[in-house]
Amino acid sequence: MNNIAAIATGLSAAGISIIRISGETSISEVNKIFKGQDLTTVKPNTLNYGHIVDGDQVIDEVLVGIMHNPRSFTGEDVVEINCHGGMLITERILKLVLTLDVEVAEPGEFSKRAFLNGKKSLSEVSQTMELIEAKNETALNLAINTFSNPTNKLVEGLRSKLMDIISVIEVSIDYPEYDDIEEMTNEKLLPKIDLFQSEISAIIEDSKRGALFKNGIDVAIVGSPNVGKSSLLNYMSRENRAIVTDIAGTTRDVVETEINMKGLTLNLLDTAGIRETEDVVEKIGVEKSREQIELAKLVLFVVDSSRQLTPEEIELYELVSNKNHIVILNKTDLELQVDTTHFENFISLSALNQSGIENLEHKILEVLDLDNFDSQNAKYINRIQDVQKLEKTKMLLDEVREQIEFGMPVDTVEIDLKDALFSLGEILGIEVKNDLLNELFSRFCLGK
Repeated sequence: MNNIAAIATGLSAAGISIIRISGETSISEVNKIFKGQDLTTVKPNTLNYGHIVDGDQVIDEVLVGIMHNPRSFTGEDVVEINCHGGMLITERILKLVLTLDVEVAEPGEFSKRAFLNGKKSLSEVSQTMELIEAKNETALNLAINTFSNPTNKLVEGLRSKLMDIISVIEVSIDYPEYDDIEEMTNEKLLPKIDLFQSEISAIIEDSKRGALFKNGIDVAIVGSPNVGKSSLLNYMSRENRAIVTDIAGTTRDVVETEINMKGLTLNLLDTAGIRETEDVVEKIGVEKSREQIELAKLVLFVVDSSRQLTPEEIELYELVSNKNHIVILNKTDLELQVDTTHFENFISLSALNQSGIENLEHKILEVLDLDNFDSQNAKYINRIQDVQKLEKTKMLLDEVREQIEFGMPVDTVEIDLKDALFSLGEILGIEVKNDLLNELFSRFCLGK
């Protein structure tokens, strides 16, 4: 593969910048513009002092790291030029590197080479991206946790238990002469399947909840005009993002702002007040508000607690009540008039006096079932494709359970168990047939 190069650090003013070059002849190529020790003869995994030069002109004073294959991130020879962190000097050195037999790296190409050269699995590459892209403390904890409890480890544990079940079934069917082997009956199989399903369900549940912390969620703030939606957005974001006036219908378009709350990233969407209107622009805003209700993961339905609900508000609540939602009784600084028997989940606050936000924060986590989520000990799988394969595995086990309850013979049930094993193997890229044979012969000493 060709030599590739890119700036490995952020392109901004800093103490240092790092330019990474990877490829078969990367060391000898960089040596052409380096004045110092001969990089082709220095020991691997060392930093070497010198200067980057363009002909006779010294460009910068640098430290150059040398890593030989396969002991590098990409599994190839790698050079890392540690230069001063100015944006112009960093770009100048990169341009000089690209005059050599070196091409600019495509996005993610270093990680791609690490995968192709067997240095990283797909899940490990994904874990690295989780660290880089973490938007909040909880997402960072999940990313760190995946290094000590990675996808491979979780799935291998599941496969090992399922393989143990299948191997006992196969031996009891194909090698009945082994009297010391326990016969696997439906009565013995059912509790094992139940236990196995509960483990898979826990991983799927933790992964889906973790994904909310990782990706953040869209939260639509909806209600009638002039109930305090924009004031609530400003209160939650701790800044004046939306215009607040006494004039109904001020907000004509969706106003967005992103906040971190209790380790959860919320994309707040302040929508136009929903009401019947002849104003063309406001009507477009109302339609956008209805669209946001459909798309949002959570709806904050704001009402003015100092008055009774209007028929339009009752109709609007029917629209949001079948989604994750919280009714916010705003303007609690005034006398309470609203009938709360209409609502399931509600909290009271005053956006004007900025009181009650703690209740809202706790309620959001409760409604999303995230209030007891332990990010440091969660059984979390970050790739959505892997979670989908786990769901497929669980579905196959549901079918196994139905067959057992229907009284199907164990050898028939085994077919779906093998399909479930294959589904887990897909996550790891493992050939199931050979693994199962190895398990049979090593565990039971068949043909000894």
